[in-house]
Amino acid sequence: MKSLAIISEYNPCHKGHAYQIEKARELSGSDIIIALMSGNFVQRGIPAVFDKYTRAGLAVLSGADIVIELPTVYATSSAEGFAYYAVDILNRLNTVDYISFGMENDNLSIINEIAKILSDEPENYRILLKKYMSKGFSAPLSREYALSEYLSNTGFRNILGMPNNILALEYIKALHKTASAITPVPVKRIGNGYNDAIATTPYPSATSIRNMYKNNDTEGIKSSLLPDVYNYISCKKPIFEEDFSMLLNQSILLNRNFLHEYSDIDEKLSNRINNLFSSGNYYNFNGLAAELKSKNYTYTRICRSLIHILLGIKDNDIKSADACRVLALNKAGGKFLKDIRDKSGIKLICDLSEAKNILKENTILQKDILSSDIYRLAYFNKYNENLTDEYRHKPEIINS
Repeated sequence: MKSLAIISEYNPCHKGHAYQIEKARELSGSDIIIALMSGNFVQRGIPAVFDKYTRAGLAVLSGADIVIELPTVYATSSAEGFAYYAVDILNRLNTVDYISFGMENDNLSIINEIAKILSDEPENYRILLKKYMSKGFSAPLSREYALSEYLSNTGFRNILGMPNNILALEYIKALHKTASAITPVPVKRIGNGYNDAIATTPYPSATSIRNMYKNNDTEGIKSSLLPDVYNYISCKKPIFEEDFSMLLNQSILLNRNFLHEYSDIDEKLSNRINNLFSSGNYYNFNGLAAELKSKNYTYTRICRSLIHILLGIKDNDIKSADACRVLALNKAGGKFLKDIRDKSGIKLICDLSEAKNILKENTILQKDILSSDIYRLAYFNKYNENLTDEYRHKPEIINS
């Protein structure tokens, strides 16, 4: 029995994702699709529009067989950390044959060439990278410029400037670094681009769908999702960055002297945050991120830093996971789960009562529980309704 994994966020899961799942299954001949999905907070440093169990259910309705949570400390990391730790988990499941990811083109050889340079970091490349960093360019831009000059090919900048290609590159790097036996299966992206805020094709981006929810565009939402997905999600309520503004302000106020201890926050950024709050003003989430954005700090990097303050994530929290939660599955996924549990080097948890013995030691799992509690609190503040807590929530079982 062959299995394929997709590292994902599904924020939310739409027609383009369903296409990728179907195409990846077809290209690989896999019997089982595993989605390793971010929980309630995602890599671009924002809360997910719907809670993780809802989004996991959507993934199964869209073709996945089992959804496993990518721990929060990894899900909110840089693209490099996100990919590396996700691939590490897939390696240690010991049951994954393939990994699929979206690309803006299907030229995997170019991505492989770039990944090798970034993994090996030859001396001439390092010299060029330092040159651009010293000129004040951000790390991503410095990397693009250094690679373009090193390879004498400006076309590589276009490849690196596309979000799906960036993650594809990081997945290939992670496979190299971990000497993984997992085979990559790229799927060319169709429809709108990852960051396109307005839907212009039958396959809109997750960004544009989130904007539809913000604007109460019911017809747009309905046309962007599979019918079963729309029916499943129609009674669910969305949540956005702004809904966490009060909690974020409170977290900063309580930790102003220790901000530099949080992941992705250096002394310079810590001082900038403190200087803003010294004015006596408070900020909404997006407003604060916009104030802090600069040539050296991208907007997404700032958002991740703010999420780390909100969730209390420090560098020493980011270590190898020994447990992950199962969020959703269908009948085939349930049967496959038994096989995973027999072979896996990671404990897969369907019920937190199973994890009592490891919760005392497992800070990564504790961070997942805390992040869900914070997400639930923001949801309660907005809707005066409680989402089910982590100790009572069982995986979504989808009979599709």
